[in-house]
Amino acid sequence: LVLRRATDVGPSSKLITDGEYVTPLTMWMKTFPRSSMLILNSEKLSTVHTWKQIFRHLGLSVPSDSRINEMIEATSNQAYQAKQTEKYREGKIQPYRAGDPLMEMLRKHYEPHNKQLWQLLGTPEWW
Repeated sequence: LVLRRATDVGPSSKLITDGEYVTPLTMWMKTFPRSSMLILNSEKLSTVHTWKQIFRHLGLSVPSDSRINEMIEATSNQAYQAKQTEKYREGKIQPYRAGDPLMEMLRKHYEPHNKQLWQLLGTPEWW
């Protein structure tokens, strides 16, 4: 977790509430059929399996595993991290790295929200 300032974190902070997905998903599910939605864990976007799910959900032909791996590599988190590292070096971004106490607070905060999410989606926990 990288924040700009320690004060960015609080129970009603947009940084915190944006990670509480149940309420907005519930509203979407009242409007659109569940079958029209594909809800994914963004951490899984680096797997071939997830991209196959995406292509199938969109009704597109599924590329070969090797082609999907090429696409994943081209847009990998490593490339993003390299860009961020360059910004840090140039002084454009001053990151705040959350310590263990803050990470524990966040885990405790999100635990009930995540349980509600898993129940809503009818899936096992993703992490």
